Amino acid sequence: MSNSIHFLESMGRSSSIRRMSAAEYEAAVDALDIDQAEAVALKARDASTLAGILGARPSMICMVWAPDQAPAKEDDDRSDTDVPDEEAPPAQE
Repeated sequence: MSNSIHFLESMGRSSSIRRMSAAEYEAAVDALDIDQAEAVALKARDASTLAGILGARPSMICMVWAPDQAPAKEDDDRSDTDVPDEEAPPAQE
């Protein structure tokens, strides 16, 4: 994993790192073993430039789609042409 990505991951994981002063942040970036272009992008907090340097997507979207109906059981995979072996017993009241 890139040192830049590892640094950003650690920032997201630790609230104390996110509260660094500007001087502490620059010192942390300077301590990384990364290219000068990556360091400049990190210091400028330029996500699109850093994404370009690392070959990443500029943005990523994650969505969860919940259907209106409950999912069917695996054994309910019968098609409309399937004929039941026996007729279902009448419902009792």
